[in-house]
Amino acid sequence: MIRATGYLIWRLLRIMTGFILLIAGLILSIPLVPGPGFLLVILALGVLSFDFQWAERIRLYLHNKWHELRNRQSNTDPTRENHHG
Repeated sequence: MIRATGYLIWRLLRIMTGFILLIAGLILSIPLVPGPGFLLVILALGVLSFDFQWAERIRLYLHNKWHELRNRQSNTDPTRENHHG
């Protein structure tokens, strides 16, 4: 009983922390508001993805888009040397 209660309290704190980070990140993402808004949104999705499938899907989508952008950028980088034959 005590173990289950401890788990529920831990889960509730994790969910509350995730939503607080998400709200703060969204506010800081508004133009002209200084702060690491996008970073907080990503962190919040990471925390919330433990408990919510929708957060996991959004986190994975953004993760994949980030890697696509990095790969596209490295393929079109003019400072990269070409070693053809």
